[in-house]
Amino acid sequence: MICLLGKTMRKYCILVSGPLVSNDKELIRALGKTAVVLTNSDNKKIKSIFTASNVDLTILELSKGESNEVEIIKCIKTRFQDVIIILINGDRELFVKAFNLGVKDAFRKPYRWPMLVERVNALLG
Repeated sequence: MICLLGKTMRKYCILVSGPLVSNDKELIRALGKTAVVLTNSDNKKIKSIFTASNVDLTILELSKGESNEVEIIKCIKTRFQDVIIILINGDRELFVKAFNLGVKDAFRKPYRWPMLVERVNALLG
């Protein structure tokens, strides 16, 4: 919790989900300076994490071969409309579909974690 002029504010909650991005220690550490950070390496578990936690933003890494790439995004945006999604590692065709579903930004690998952190801060700020 953050206290500001006698008022208590909830700290932002960021979910970093995907097999590689969830293990990016520099990214997690940088995000942790301004938010509570949850990590998940298995996107199949993402629904239960959203149900159990009050996630504000997710950094979602999708592999091209991962089944139901678009379905994962649809599920999040249908059940949790206010969640901001930043996509990592989609191909151009997936980026177009993802933006049409409400994804706010997308980064291709290799991403630069400082730039990703700046974008997260801008979207939350």
